[in-house]
Amino acid sequence: MRKDDVLAYFGGPKRSQTKTAEALGLTKSAVNQWPDPIPLKSAIKANAKSGGELVLDMAVYELPDIARRTKSHRRHAVA
Repeated sequence: MRKDDVLAYFGGPKRSQTKTAEALGLTKSAVNQWPDPIPLKSAIKANAKSGGELVLDMAVYELPDIARRTKSHRRHAVA
């Protein structure tokens, strides 16, 4: 989920970080430090608070295939 979209939705025309933070129960500092795309936990909150209007695209948050295989391999290799 793009940071700009969340700020526009909750922050109004000025894309207020303060209003966005209040709507999601976060601090303004946390919202200010968001990367783009925003962290998954915040994206889930934004999706829920917007009633699904802000779409959560899990493909943005999935690990690349190589990372999934590596994690799976490590999990099974530990004895």
